[in-house]
Amino acid sequence: STCIHQGPGAFSAQGGQARAQRKGYLTRLDENNRIPTSSLLPSTSTSKTFISMESTHRDINNITQSTDIKNNEKKDREQHRPVQHRRCMYLSIGIFVSVMVGVAAITISIVYKQLSTKSSIQGDDNEKSSNERLFSEISTYCLEKYHSNSASFESLISDNTALLMQIRHFNTTLLPHNINPETDSTMLMTCSPQNLAILYIIIMTNGLSLMDEDVVWSLDWYALLVFYFSTNGNKWRNTGHKWSLKTNDSTILHPCQSMWYGLVCSDDLRVVEISLGSNSLRGTIPEELFLLTDLKLINLSMNKNLKGTVPSEIGRMKSTKVFDVWATSLLASLPVEMDELSSLEHLDIGNTNIILPSNDPCMGILKLRKLTHLGLENIGMRGSISTEITNLSNLEIIKWNGNVLSASLPTQFFQLTNLKLLNVDQNSLSGSLPSEIGLLTKLTELNLSRNMLTGTLPIEIFGLSNLEIFHAHSNILTGSLPSAIGNLTKLASSALQMNGFEGSIPSEIGLLTAFANLNLSFNKFTGRLPSELSNLSNLIFFSVGPSSLTGSLDGLCSVMKRSGRIVISNVDLTKIKCYCCG
Repeated sequence: STCIHQGPGAFSAQGGQARAQRKGYLTRLDENNRIPTSSLLPSTSTSKTFISMESTHRDINNITQSTDIKNNEKKDREQHRPVQHRRCMYLSIGIFVSVMVGVAAITISIVYKQLSTKSSIQGDDNEKSSNERLFSEISTYCLEKYHSNSASFESLISDNTALLMQIRHFNTTLLPHNINPETDSTMLMTCSPQNLAILYIIIMTNGLSLMDEDVVWSLDWYALLVFYFSTNGNKWRNTGHKWSLKTNDSTILHPCQSMWYGLVCSDDLRVVEISLGSNSLRGTIPEELFLLTDLKLINLSMNKNLKGTVPSEIGRMKSTKVFDVWATSLLASLPVEMDELSSLEHLDIGNTNIILPSNDPCMGILKLRKLTHLGLENIGMRGSISTEITNLSNLEIIKWNGNVLSASLPTQFFQLTNLKLLNVDQNSLSGSLPSEIGLLTKLTELNLSRNMLTGTLPIEIFGLSNLEIFHAHSNILTGSLPSAIGNLTKLASSALQMNGFEGSIPSEIGLLTAFANLNLSFNKFTGRLPSELSNLSNLIFFSVGPSSLTGSLDGLCSVMKRSGRIVISNVDLTKIKCYCCG
């Protein structure tokens, strides 16, 4: 049974005949085993209508041809599909490779730039580090030569031409008043504070671009650093935030932003206060400090190793209100330019070696009309007190103790009615106290001790109701203590020993309950001790003898028992009963 047609829809001769018979057809095959169109006759056993087999055969052939075409196309597609896949794969690989090559090129470029930048930065850092080591070496060398500003570090820097050029630029551009590097280039390598300051700024800012852009900031740094090196700054006791140009992250900051120890600054970053009292300063005050013309306060007190003179450049300080160098070793006379400090309110040069001429003890100070504080103690000031002192009508504090002032206190002196503190202890003042002293109603402290004052205490003194401290010991004062002493209710300390006071001690003294210190010893008091002394509940020290006083101090002993802090001194126990005075 040969196949009629290969492929879908094919059927065998026997199968085809059987199907034809089931449909009611009689089929005879030709010699090619195909169904001839003429052989399809209606069956005699049925009454079905004759159907043309030619049409059926044509349809079958068409179906067969269509199926062949589709099979051929499918076969072609299956044959060409691997080629298409390979082309797509090659195209994808090409695109991927191109992208990766591009990315690699960009990455290499970025890495190269980073490496170049890092190398450049590292090179700068290495150079900077090298310069900082150089400065450390120079500063160490110069500190060893501390007492010789002429010592030279030329051998350490002479081969660094770039650094020398920067130093010369700083001198000529920013500090035209300084030395001329063209004619005095060797001076650029001496161990002066000025050269160290310039060198430090150049190294720490890695060049001069910042200084060229902001000369004001540069001069602030320069002035402060010259002061630092002039006063042996690395040995200061309190450094707090060290005087450096940079923070830990290497950011260059103005001294005000870095909070350098002892500085106070304005909102616009100008230094307005420098306070370095009791800070172990050693050296001299350089004139460059007075480049800081916005300074309102300069406090360098209690630095015994601060020597030299006050530079005449202080006359630039038109805004300065406070200049305090108390307890330093400054010497010579004050510069005449001091009288140009028109804003000055507080001047204290006490306990120094500064000398004021005897023919004009106050020199140009009397022109400083805004002064409220005048400290001239222990400077050897001689002569009498000028009546022109009344020009300083704003004075609140006068400290002239420890001098050699002579003659009497002029009555004009007591026209300084704003006085709150008057200390003329340990001078050679003589004469009696005038009644005009009662004009000083704002006085809280009056010290007239260790002079040669005579006479009685004017009654007006006992009207100074704001007095807290009244010392007049070691004079030649006489008379008695009036009952008006009870008006001094704020009095906490009174030292009247070693005078010629006589008479009895008034009972009103018991009203002075603020008393902590009362010394009446070595006078000529007589009579009985007032029992009201037991009211002095705040008393810490009491001294009354030797004298002819009698009576009892048992009341004070009761106070001592309660407080446990009274010292009773110079009591003649043969005349005074005192169970706690043993």
